Amino acid sequence: MRGGGVDSRNGVALVLILLLVGVVATLTVGVQTSLAVSQRLMQAKRFRTELRTAASDAAWCFLRDRVTRSPAAGGSLPVPDNALLPSGVETHVNVTDSTTAFLGAIPFLGSQATGGWRIYLLQATAGTSNVVEKVSCIYRRDRGGAIEVLGWHQGK
Repeated sequence: MRGGGVDSRNGVALVLILLLVGVVATLTVGVQTSLAVSQRLMQAKRFRTELRTAASDAAWCFLRDRVTRSPAAGGSLPVPDNALLPSGVETHVNVTDSTTAFLGAIPFLGSQATGGWRIYLLQATAGTSNVVEKVSCIYRRDRGGAIEVLGWHQGK
């Protein structure tokens, strides 16, 4: 070319470079969005795990406290236990006597089924205003105060 004219190959190269930059920018934004969503999901999963751990800790602390105390007179149930942790997580532990329900489920065994043990259902929850995790535990206690955990479930 003479006299300062524009070469058509330069125009095509410019268009190709601009398209390449656009594709790279689109891919970069897509990857960043995907990573942000993944990070939010991982944080939510970690938070729910922390809540389950707080509920489990509350249940175990409650059971340890029951072991150190003498059995309540007349088989009365302990009062529910509530706590507000420094992180803002609220825990709640409640116990119900399930001995009669257990005997009702297996009536042919009669009172020999428990062997003098009382069977309790402990439910512990931990959460904030919008997320709650629950732990359930079945345990038995004899007249002497010994406690044995029969089952444990974590979940909603």
